Amino acid sequence: MRIEALLLAGSVFLISSCATGFGPDAFCPQSVPVSREPVTTDALGDVTVTAGATHLGQNLSPGSFRLALIEVIRRSNLLGTDAGNAIKVDARIYAASFPATGLSMSSSLGVHYTVTGPDGKVLLNRDVFCEGKATVGEAFIGSARSVKAFQSAIQGHFTLFLDALKDGLVR
Repeated sequence: MRIEALLLAGSVFLISSCATGFGPDAFCPQSVPVSREPVTTDALGDVTVTAGATHLGQNLSPGSFRLALIEVIRRSNLLGTDAGNAIKVDARIYAASFPATGLSMSSSLGVHYTVTGPDGKVLLNRDVFCEGKATVGEAFIGSARSVKAFQSAIQGHFTLFLDALKDGLVR
């Protein structure tokens, strides 16, 4: 009887520590660097996201990443509202990892971005890669620690992307 109870408790713990797919809001940074004034009057146009990584798992989908990317760009206030001049963003996810079990967990996200101006000029063409980590001190429960590491990688990634986008728009 005691062994069955321990097995049941262990199974429940294992199942509860498995992560499921996240919505786009899980990818948005808590705070986004906001430009006081738009860097350009051009508006955000088409945003496409493809998955070049062989295994994204159930935690990251191109659709959810696309919605988060649009939200992060809009919240940054880097772009204006001139819909006649739209900037196009193409993103290809080439690396994504969700942490395995352990005391210190790490997750990573790598995306190649091509941002094209209204005139067809390439404003940004580069890889953005970020790794996030979480320790037992940050989150004791394994499932919470793995989510924290995953969100840290994604949120750090978007901060790096916005810095690169701003540099590309200023040129």
